[in-house]
Amino acid sequence: MMRFGKPLVRVVAIYGTLIVVALAVIFYAARSIYFAAREQAIAQAQVRQELIAHQTARGVESHYNSIVSDLLLLMRDDSDPAITQPARTLMDRLNPGRGPLGPGRRLSDIKTIPVTPAMLSIMWRQLSTRVETLFVVESSFGRSTVYFPETPRGREESARLADKHADWLKTITEPVVSPFFQNDAGEGYHLIAVPGVGPAPRGNANQPLTLVAVVPVAMVQKRLFDPLNDQGQTTAVLIDEKGVVMIAIDPRITGVNVFDEVKTTDATATVKRMLSGGRSGSVVADEPTLLRGVTLPPRVIAGEQITTLPGRKWSVLVSQPLAEVDELVGSVFRGAIGWAIFVAAVVTLVLVGTTLQLIQNQRRLERARHDLLRREIEQARQIQLAWLPDEKSQPPGLDIAAANLPANHISGDFYNWFRLHDGRVAVVIGDVTGHGMSAAFLMATTQLLVRTTLQRVDDPGACLEEVNKQLCTQKFRGQFVTMVIVVIDPRNSTLEVASAGHYPPLVEKNGRFESIAVEPELVLGVEPTAKYPTHGFVITPGATVVLFTDGVVEAQNGDGQEYQVAAMLKTISISRKQPRGLIDHLIADVKQWCGAEDIRDDLTLVAAQLRN
Repeated sequence: MMRFGKPLVRVVAIYGTLIVVALAVIFYAARSIYFAAREQAIAQAQVRQELIAHQTARGVESHYNSIVSDLLLLMRDDSDPAITQPARTLMDRLNPGRGPLGPGRRLSDIKTIPVTPAMLSIMWRQLSTRVETLFVVESSFGRSTVYFPETPRGREESARLADKHADWLKTITEPVVSPFFQNDAGEGYHLIAVPGVGPAPRGNANQPLTLVAVVPVAMVQKRLFDPLNDQGQTTAVLIDEKGVVMIAIDPRITGVNVFDEVKTTDATATVKRMLSGGRSGSVVADEPTLLRGVTLPPRVIAGEQITTLPGRKWSVLVSQPLAEVDELVGSVFRGAIGWAIFVAAVVTLVLVGTTLQLIQNQRRLERARHDLLRREIEQARQIQLAWLPDEKSQPPGLDIAAANLPANHISGDFYNWFRLHDGRVAVVIGDVTGHGMSAAFLMATTQLLVRTTLQRVDDPGACLEEVNKQLCTQKFRGQFVTMVIVVIDPRNSTLEVASAGHYPPLVEKNGRFESIAVEPELVLGVEPTAKYPTHGFVITPGATVVLFTDGVVEAQNGDGQEYQVAAMLKTISISRKQPRGLIDHLIADVKQWCGAEDIRDDLTLVAAQLRN
């Protein structure tokens, strides 16, 4: 033992040293790769955030300028060259510095026509998806006269806004977007005001007026900012020229002046200079930022100016946490560490190579056991199928169909039908507990006992009592059987029913099915002195009798709800088909109820219809 122990320790020590050296080399190489990749990932994140900020800023410009342009279009004379003549070059169309009036033009340079209520109604239909309220303020009186929507709330809101912002509206001489306002509920909005003229109440002279559109910030946020903020990686905000946050993912930040409340750091100072100077770009903020109780983690920040809105200079800030960049780069580092673990695993496999032989031997043993079990299952299934009746052999006076869907390879359910010596027909269905060969032999034994006993005693209840005594004397390791026997006399449309712990049959009556009032009694194979009474019934000629196992009514859907007898009664009552069609329809309905869930128990059905 000692002779082999020292070499083994020496080999383990050598391999252990090699593993440690390999892991150390890979770790330091991965560390260098990590820092280089992090710098590159941050640079790519800056480019991405700058692109998102640019696209978002252009979207904000387009949203507000389109409203201004539509209001101007309402007042423009069709003979205005700005409308009748196309832009001379493509750059004239794409240049963001043109604004809604065109490059270098003022409202006084444009030919206008008086605005009428009918024109405003048309304009409201065009703007109703972008503005909340549209109204006209008479410059001489400072009150709203025409308003949309034409509702009491629209009238009240337009009058309130005209009164609240009367001083600001009196200063309007050119199309302009208002500063950021908030109502009592903290909801932000802007006013877009365009001066114009309208017909006076008396005389032919036109009077000055101002078109005012109320643009809720929530509309812009939902369209342009929420899709970015919902991604979980990007945070976008809209800031005005004074540093007031107009749109943010956190409502606590809305209305806050970031220039006044954010602690000055190298990164925030760079952002302030960038925005105040009308420049666009990005910066990396390595320190957390505290704003009104909200802690913003270190992040990449990109800014883009909006300069074409009349009277406003806004900025879009888009940021991404550095933690997400680090997570991306960290995956590379973890990959390198994974390779180190792989190397260690390879060396370890060399040291424990002999274990593979043991595993292979174990697999051979498991494979042999599996083959033996598979053959046992196949034999049990063949035994079961041999005892099921052929549907082609129909007894006189009845049309019978059946189905057996095992939940696994072997079904614990069974059914049978056969003719008695006096011309009656016995229909049997049952459920054996357990699986495998033992369940198959118990099923075969029960089938044989029922067939031989019922031919001798004629009464289904007496048959169950005899079969129960026989099963109680056998050794079936605690297994038991549920069963129901129905003896049908097609000549006088009578039934004799006896049940041993099984669901009662369903019988058609007046076009609908109902359960037969039969007590289930005790299961077979438990108490040798148990009694099983026989119940007699008269049914309608041509009626159908349905027997089933618990797998039908206890089938569950994804929410754990069972199919139940009530659903079964409803399904077969509306089926109105022959036995085979009725069973197929019921099975399809059960499968639809289960959906993606597997059927957990065997599903067996027998339908017998009396021939007229």
